[in-house]
This record gives sequence, C-alpha cells and structure tokens, in this order.
Amino acid sequence: MIAFLQEILRIESRTYAEQHLATRVLQEMQTRGFDAAWIDSAGNALGLVRGLESGVATMLLTHLDHIDVGDTTLWQHPPFAGVLEEGVLHGRGAVDIKGPLAAQLFALAGLLEQGLRPKHDVILAMPVEEEVGGRGMAEMMAQLPLPTPLGALEIGACLVGEPSSNRIMLGHRGVCRCTVRFHGRAHHASLAIHAENPHFAYAVFLERLSKLELPEHSILGRSSISPTVIHADTSSNNLTPNTITLTIDWRTTSEDGAEVRRILEQLTTGLPCTFVSFDDWQAGKDGVKNPGFVTAPDHPLVTALHQTRDHLLGSSQTGIWQFATDGRWAHKVGIPCVGFGPGDEHLAHTTKERIAVAELEQHVQVLQAFLQTY
Repeated sequence: MIAFLQEILRIESRTYAEQHLATRVLQEMQTRGFDAAWIDSAGNALGLVRGLESGVATMLLTHLDHIDVGDTTLWQHPPFAGVLEEGVLHGRGAVDIKGPLAAQLFALAGLLEQGLRPKHDVILAMPVEEEVGGRGMAEMMAQLPLPTPLGALEIGACLVGEPSSNRIMLGHRGVCRCTVRFHGRAHHASLAIHAENPHFAYAVFLERLSKLELPEHSILGRSSISPTVIHADTSSNNLTPNTITLTIDWRTTSEDGAEVRRILEQLTTGLPCTFVSFDDWQAGKDGVKNPGFVTAPDHPLVTALHQTRDHLLGSSQTGIWQFATDGRWAHKVGIPCVGFGPGDEHLAHTTKERIAVAELEQHVQVLQAFLQTY
C-alpha cells in the first residue's frame, strides 16, 4: 500500500487532468484481483469486489483530482516527490485524497489476498472533478442502479473517505455561492455624489450581514455567509463605478432555494442592487447551490461502523466536516452516507499536506472488519 501511495503521489492529477491516475488505479485493481475494474464514460475509475451474500452494495468513495500546489518554496518536501520520512508520507494529495484512496483499495485487496470477501458487494469509486463540484459523482448517481461489467447494482450505503483522523463524520453543510450587484452611476470622484456611488450601498449590505442571525442545525451547527470576491467596473482611481459585484460563500444547513432568496431579499431591501441565487441542485455561470448531507447518529450504518471502529481503535466522538464532499450526490438520491477517512482534515489543500502510515494501517483494519460484517 505504501509503495503504491508513493507512486500515485508522484502522478499529478489536477482537476480535468486525472486520466493518468485513473489508468494507474485501474491497473492496480486488476493486478490485485478485483472482480471488475473499469473507467466509465465520465472518466471515473471504479472497481467491484463481489460479496459472499446477495443484497445491496456498499460504496467506498474518494476521488482522483487534487488542487494546485501553490508556492513550492513553502513545502518541506517537493509536492510530487512522495517522500516517506519517519512514518509520514508528504505531498499534494496525501490526505486529499490519495492516502484514503490507497487505504480503501488495499483494504479490499488485503481481503482478497487472504482468501476472504466482504459480506456484500463493494464498489470502489474514484470520480473526477470532485474539487470543482463533483461532475463525475453526479453522473454516476444519475445512472443508478449503477452499471458495472457484471450487471447493474443497487447501492445501499456510502462511506466517504475524506480525511477525518479515522473519526466518523455525520455530514457537512451545503455550499451556495451567490452574487449581489450594487448599482450606481459613474462620476468623477471629486464630485463625491454618495447617493450614486455603489460603495455606500455595499457598506450597508455588509453591516446588515454582520448582524444577521442564520439558521442553526442540531448536528451541522450554524449556517454562515462570508463575502469573498469583489469586482468594480472601473480601474481608475478618480472614477466611481457604475456597478460593484460581490460574491458570497454561503454554507447552508437547512436552507432551501426559497429560503436563500428570502434572506437575500431581507439583506438587500431598499438598496440599489440585484442578486442571483439558485434553487437546490441548479447552477449558473455566476454561482452554485449544492446542499450538504447529514445522517442521524442512530442510523444503522453509523451504529455498525461506530461499533467496529471503537472496538478496534478505542472510543471516539462523531463529527462533521467544514468542507463539502461528493457524499452529497449520494445523499441526494437517497443513499445513506457517513464519512470515515485517515488523515488530518486541516492539512487538506495546504503546503503541509501529509499522512501518517499508522493512520492508513488503522483505516485498513477497520474497513476490513466492517465490510466482512455489514
């Protein structure tokens, strides 16, 4: 597993350029005796290990793509060197998400090597484009029951392998990216016509936003709105803009599309501005609206995984992720989802990305025990 992980850490697989990694992962699944391994029409890499009993399949979910490396001078080791030092693997994708991918693959490979099999069929899914919204996973879920070389399969559970330090994660908030455009009239700055300068409406909007009480979910916590990018239609220091366009990053809990619009109407009442928001599962060129997911702590999937995990690794508490995952696409079509992955989630997307071999080995141990009984 470690040699394979070092090798795939040396393969750059930025979003939209995952083909080389998909081919290598496919080769590994074939070498390790998976019952089927293939790349689908979206470019997703998938593997199938047959179970001992009939019934719905369990999906182990990671993805193929990673983000850019940023400033390489900030890395302790070159980001694509796959350096193993004192029991820790370093590099872009170590926790997000090639480490979890390798652990899931070798949990299944290890069972096969021992002449064992999971209780039910297991699909190993590694979609493309997770980092930019999840097109690969969305296309997979649109085809259910999932077509495989050995026949279509119903999926009854999904384990999302994003890093969680081998804790069980009950879900994450949704992502809504909206735009608000403030309208004025361009004029020479020396005239100081505040009523026609959209900066002042923008300031009122931010003041209202700072005092807004957003919904709170019993498991996911409170929703949040953060202003991110601002654009003005002028580049002259002595000219006020006609328009200012603000992008806001909205992490939703219980809000649907109608509630998002209601809150935006509240924030913009009386101001010279317009906004663009989106109904659930609709996207536009200026934004996106993707709900998250949450699974109840007493759901049978959570209970079964928790019992296995705590028996092998000791007592733990469930958590939630702050970032979004492809698990939302499985949840959308009614598949119960939980998160469970090796690695520190706080290291994802950073120049300090790394993963401990011990965590990978613990993850394999838990997955093998769980899949033989669930």
